[in-house]
Amino acid sequence: MVLVPWRSYVAGTLVHVVPGGGRTGPSREHGRPFDRPVALSYAIERNDRPLFFRKIRAATEFVMGSVSKESRAFTCAKGREFTVSYVRIDGGRPGPALALIGGQHGMEHIGPVVLKEMVHELAERDFRGTVSICPCANPLALELDFEYYPENEDLAVLDGYFYSRFRHDYCPYGMERSKGPNYYNMNRLWNRDVTHGVAGQVTQWLWDEIVSGADVTIDFHCLQAEKPLIFNWHKDGIPLAACFGIQAIYPHGAGDDFLQGNLGYQGGLGGSRAFCVEFSRQHGYKDEYALGKQGIRNIMAAIGMVEDDVVLERPVYEIVSSIATKAEATGHIHYLKDEYEPVLAGEKIFEISSLESLDLLQVGVSTIDGIVGRRTRLPIAKPGENVLAVQDVRKVMDAGSYPAGCQAEGCRVTGWNV
Repeated sequence: MVLVPWRSYVAGTLVHVVPGGGRTGPSREHGRPFDRPVALSYAIERNDRPLFFRKIRAATEFVMGSVSKESRAFTCAKGREFTVSYVRIDGGRPGPALALIGGQHGMEHIGPVVLKEMVHELAERDFRGTVSICPCANPLALELDFEYYPENEDLAVLDGYFYSRFRHDYCPYGMERSKGPNYYNMNRLWNRDVTHGVAGQVTQWLWDEIVSGADVTIDFHCLQAEKPLIFNWHKDGIPLAACFGIQAIYPHGAGDDFLQGNLGYQGGLGGSRAFCVEFSRQHGYKDEYALGKQGIRNIMAAIGMVEDDVVLERPVYEIVSSIATKAEATGHIHYLKDEYEPVLAGEKIFEISSLESLDLLQVGVSTIDGIVGRRTRLPIAKPGENVLAVQDVRKVMDAGSYPAGCQAEGCRVTGWNV
C-alpha cells in the first residue's frame, strides 16, 4: 500500500484534488459548493487492483465530493420555453448511484421542497457514490398547480378551475384518469419508444441522464390522505422501500402499456430498484419535510452510501389486501383509530352520528386483524360510500435501528463495503 492524493471519478473522468484550490476535471458547472476551495487529503490505495475498482480509504479525513448542475431548455407546442435542471452530487468515493425525482405532477409540491433541501445537505456530506436530484421535473405544471401541462389545449380553461375534495378526480379538459390514457401525464411517459409531446422529451432526457444508470430511483409525489405511503411495483424492491420509513407499502399494478410508463415501474427493471413516495397533501404544503429527508438518508445508509444506521421510528407494513367499511347512514364521522394503527377483528374503528339529532347511527367494526387504512376524503358519510379501510398486512420491518448496508445485497449495488 502507498499513500497517494485522494481521487474520485465523475462521469468516467479522473478528478484530482489540488492543494488550496478546488479540483480539475469535467466542467458542466462542476465544482465545490459555493466555490470554496478543497483541501488536499490523502488515501490508502491498493495497487493490486485495476485503478477504477481500487477501494480508497482516507488516512486522515475524507474530502467531500463535488456538485455539478445540468440544465436543458425545452419548447412547448405553442412556443412556450422553459428549463428543467438537475444536480449531480459526487460523494468522492466509488459507490452506488441514487436518482431522486420530484415535481412530475403540478399539484404536488412537498417533494420538490424536500429535494431542494437535500441538495444543500448532501453537498456538505461525505458519502460513497453519486446522488442525482431533479426537484422539479415539470415546472410548467407546477406553475399552474395542475396535474400536467396541457401544451396543446386552451390554458384559459384553467382560469375558472379550482380543486375540491368533493370532485377530486375532475378534469376541466374532460381527461379524467377513469376515461383512459392521457399522454400529457408525465408519469406515464418513461422509457418509451415513442416521444409524447414536451413531457415525453423531458422524461427521455432525465431517463438518459440520471435514471437509466441509477441503482436506486425514488420518485416523489403527493396524494390526498392522512399520512404518507409508498407505492411499489416490484416485489423484490419491498425490503429497500421499507427502509425509507413510511409505514405502509402499497403494491401498484402496471397491467397495460400506458401504466408501464410509470417511473416506479420502469426504474425498477433490470436489477435496479425504484419506488414512489407519496406525501399526504396535494395543492399545498404539509410539514413532512423531516420525514422525507430522513427517508433519503435511510436509503443511502441501507445501500452503503453512508455509514449511518437506518432508523425506523415505526414498523413498516406491506399491504396484502384492503377491506372497506361502508356507511349505512348520513352523518358526521368520528374516527376511533389513527391511520396505520393496529386493529383487531371486532374492534370499533369509527362512529357515524346524526346531523339532525344527537343519535349515534352506526358503529363501524373491523372484520379482520390488521392496520387501519385510508379514510374517505369527504367530511360527511353517506349510505353505500366507503368510510374507512382495514388492511391485511405483512410486517416488513420493526421499529428500530438497522446497520448501514443492510439492503446492499438486494440491489444491483453489491460489493460496496461499509
